Amino acid sequence: MQTAVLVVAAATAAARIDGAAVSFGGPMRHMDRVAMGALRPGGAHHGLRIGAGTVSDGDRHSDKLVELAAGRRAPNATERRPVPLKCGESIQVHSKSDKWAKCPRECPLLAEHVSNGIHCDFRCVEATVDGCKSMNKKETIPDLENGVCRGCVLEGCKVCASDGTDTCQACSSGYNLVDGKCHNRFFYAWVAAFVLLGCIAGVVVAWFVDLFRRPVVNQAALSHALRQR
Repeated sequence: MQTAVLVVAAATAAARIDGAAVSFGGPMRHMDRVAMGALRPGGAHHGLRIGAGTVSDGDRHSDKLVELAAGRRAPNATERRPVPLKCGESIQVHSKSDKWAKCPRECPLLAEHVSNGIHCDFRCVEATVDGCKSMNKKETIPDLENGVCRGCVLEGCKVCASDGTDTCQACSSGYNLVDGKCHNRFFYAWVAAFVLLGCIAGVVVAWFVDLFRRPVVNQAALSHALRQR
């Protein structure tokens, strides 16, 4: 009994901050779990005082924890700012590269330089066809939405046009070039084949349904046959 009283007293004391009881229905809903971890005795940030807004342990993240606990600051998943890139600067991409890095407004597109023989070498270029073409003659379309220079996105296209539009110059085998687009020359043949297969499948299904719906006309012979199985 005495042990239970001590446990309850300790829990009550831990739930008080500067003499004010904290309830889960009140200001606790504005606290981050990180700040709650700081309130536990023996925690990594033990000693946090919400009322005074200080951390006695001198943790380097004390200001952020106090703001989170007080509800004055929302947690942000991307605290750091991306490293700014420079126009024309050679950027060799690898596993440790900053994926949030962006090109400046003067040269907002990232293009791969393929003529220098360096693997994964990118540079920031102007949002023009000539700017993209200077890096890669196969990727001449300035895509401002994705921030890159890209090639045409067309089904069956083998050689894209170099005018900065989604236009094809030569199609792959099995495609016909019509007004800059590639059309499958066997499209109607495939449609006819699928229609034929669908008809065959429909006939088979209808036949099985008819067999299951037929009435039993010789129950004695059916029962004898089932017994001989």
